[in-house]
Amino acid sequence: MERREMEIFLTLADELHFGRTADRLHISNALVSQTIKTLERRLGVALFDRTSRRVALTAAGRRFRDDLDPLYQGIREAVDRVMAASGDVTGLLKVGFEGHRAARVVHAASELYRARHPGTRVDVHEVQLFHQRELLRQGQVDVQITLLPIRDPDVTVGPIVSTAPLHLIAAVGHRLADRESVVLDDLAGETWFSPSEEVPDYVVDYYFPRRTPSGRTIRRSNQRCRTFTELITTVATGQVIGGGSGNELHHYYARSDVAFIPITDAPAVSHALMWLTDHEDSRIRAFCEIVSEVAPTIP
Repeated sequence: MERREMEIFLTLADELHFGRTADRLHISNALVSQTIKTLERRLGVALFDRTSRRVALTAAGRRFRDDLDPLYQGIREAVDRVMAASGDVTGLLKVGFEGHRAARVVHAASELYRARHPGTRVDVHEVQLFHQRELLRQGQVDVQITLLPIRDPDVTVGPIVSTAPLHLIAAVGHRLADRESVVLDDLAGETWFSPSEEVPDYVVDYYFPRRTPSGRTIRRSNQRCRTFTELITTVATGQVIGGGSGNELHHYYARSDVAFIPITDAPAVSHALMWLTDHEDSRIRAFCEIVSEVAPTIP
């Protein structure tokens, strides 16, 4: 049984709610459900009773929780002791980031990291959205700030670094361009841009759904945009609509030919630290703690 499976089971046993468990672990509801089903199939017993209104531990689930919890805590403590005994925080840390605010967070965190751990080095790399996992898996970065949600089972999601409202991007002259705000149902019949094919579908669908809450269609363009500059330029032609973090759009991408309008019922745009679980070490843990400290101070 993997540590991640233990963590998901024990968190659900504590929360008794799939949505809160997913939020607490920064993973999807689907991954929580899939993990529990896999455990139940492997163990040959139901661990939870589920209805549309409630989630409850079965008798077998309660026994499993009571037996597993001290073992899991022991594993965590053992890992912490080994990592603490592995030596001081030394060497090179390679950090990736997406977006302008993330760049400021990384800069501030890197300076504090080097000050607290003399002799260390930090190399920073900008990560485009279409490289969301590639540089991490290739070892070109050790840890990176990236767009949520993240559902990769071998990735640990650390502290959330930024959260901002999602804004519609529309060409000046578009029927919605002069609105103070919109809701998703206002986008019925429009055509979303399409990001690079390397961006996971679940990330695209999370922010840019194909249907409105009332079930009406929002089309998606066949033309793909690999960078944010490409997105803004394509939107300016009036062929598609786009979306992005309101804070970043107004500060860094303001143009006379596009408008940014808050989408009041859309999910917030959030970024968080992530790293490969098996690669976690004292450097990553130290940097993670510093990012948690400095991120709230960065405008």
